[in-house]
Amino acid sequence: MNNNHTISEIIGHKIKFIRERKKLPLQEVADAVGIDEMQQIRYEKGQSRIPIDKLKQYADYFGINMVTFFIFTEVEKKKIREHVKKTEKFIS
Repeated sequence: MNNNHTISEIIGHKIKFIRERKKLPLQEVADAVGIDEMQQIRYEKGQSRIPIDKLKQYADYFGINMVTFFIFTEVEKKKIREHVKKTEKFIS
């Protein structure tokens, strides 16, 4: 990950981490949440925003609470703040 993190990238990284930790194949997870493999890759890389209902499907499939996706480490929080500052400067 680079310094230009977005929330989508962080959540996507968490999905990939959980999938790999549970040793689940990419295609199996994609099928379980009703998307194709390429969309799964885009989600995991943070290249596409994940709809909230899709996050619920991931949480159910992984057997975790959906809140897990929104518990950020201090490093992740810092990167989100940096991204927000850059966005605010761009908008101003």
